[in-house]
Amino acid sequence: TGLLTGSIKGTFRYTSHLIKAGFEISHNSATTDLNWQAINHRPGYWIVVDQTNIGNVKQNNFSTFIQDSWQISTRFLLNAGIRWDPQWLIASDGSVAQKITDQLQPRLGIIFQPGDLGTQKLTASYGRFYQPVLLSLSELYHLKRAVWDLTFYPNDPRVDSSGGDGPYHLASYITNVPDVKGQYYDEFTLGFEKQILTNFKFGIRGIYRWLGQGIEDGVVSPEDQAKYGGEQVYGNPGSGVLSMLPKMKREYTAMELTVEHFVPHGLNIFASYVLSRNRGNYDGFSETYDATGGAYIFPNNTDQFGIPERMINSYGLLPNDRTHVFKFFGSYKFLFGLTSGIILSWMSGTPLNELGVDATYGASTFLKPRGTVGRTPAIWDLNLRFMYDLTGFIKLGSSTNVILDVFHVASQRKALDYDQYHYNDYEQTVVNPNYMEPVLFQPPMSFRLGIEMKF
Repeated sequence: TGLLTGSIKGTFRYTSHLIKAGFEISHNSATTDLNWQAINHRPGYWIVVDQTNIGNVKQNNFSTFIQDSWQISTRFLLNAGIRWDPQWLIASDGSVAQKITDQLQPRLGIIFQPGDLGTQKLTASYGRFYQPVLLSLSELYHLKRAVWDLTFYPNDPRVDSSGGDGPYHLASYITNVPDVKGQYYDEFTLGFEKQILTNFKFGIRGIYRWLGQGIEDGVVSPEDQAKYGGEQVYGNPGSGVLSMLPKMKREYTAMELTVEHFVPHGLNIFASYVLSRNRGNYDGFSETYDATGGAYIFPNNTDQFGIPERMINSYGLLPNDRTHVFKFFGSYKFLFGLTSGIILSWMSGTPLNELGVDATYGASTFLKPRGTVGRTPAIWDLNLRFMYDLTGFIKLGSSTNVILDVFHVASQRKALDYDQYHYNDYEQTVVNPNYMEPVLFQPPMSFRLGIEMKF
């Protein structure tokens, strides 16, 4: 892989306006030399897949923005701006494989101070945020030397390799798919902060974030398979060449409460509580469950929309949905050189699923609506830090500290995730003996001792 970036940014003040503008360019590249084989069992036959991916792909990204912070009055500040992030994906032969240029991102923010100045603040904001397509998509579709060889067998080829039909060669070199739009989410927030007592600040904020458009690969309609040389092509699920698939959905709604206390010397705390809900049919760039039961980290070409069977029961609570999350950060600086700190968190569990195996690709399918088979247990975690200033005893640099960290104090070693595959075959008859057995636990208690020197 390779990465080159360059940027120019500037700030200009005019009366009550603070204007910022700039641009940035980046060039990314990745070289692939991959050969692998897989064996899939489908109803009545077996398929041996030999895949070859060789070559170098690139992408050129450009970003430009302008924003204005307008101090309308001592109580009212308006922030407004716009950003543009076009992207060009370059195939292994140097041609432009795909360009995505629709990525305009408006931003708007308002800050109003009621009451005594500096004691209260009302905020509201809206923004659109685009995520560039990563190189993993090009490594699959924009390589000239990307070939799938399929051989069909009437029996398990690992036992008897006779009677094979093939190989059939399927090139996965696909470029310039029409009407591909950039992937983005929109976010709206509304908040209020108020000073209470001395050195205390209370805050409340609401957040609503939703996925507007995504890019994935998926199954195309039968009439388009000849055009693209296979069953799958990348695009925007729910529109264009992937209109037969449902639209990608991901909605996050949250309310956040915070309390802060800060003094230069003494007790400092920050506490927060978040009540949230995260629903949709799209895990994100990393698919939580693939055919192996683990994470499938291939951004923009996971199996989430590649298989029609996966769409059944796929909408619901997403893997990182935690209804309640409480966090506490605290530190105290003693006069004799010791500073102590604490990080405490408590959070409710994540949704569980009942998964099976689809008959086409052997990937996971939802046998019941997503996130409706209970939750993992609630967990808490405690971490401590003690830092002592040795500057008065050791003259090394401007300051020297000895640090003791204690991680996961009194760890309960609770389960964080479970094997959620109920069946191991496409007919959903072979029960997985490890179904709902823990596969990931909280880490054990540990210590770290170190010395920090600043020069």
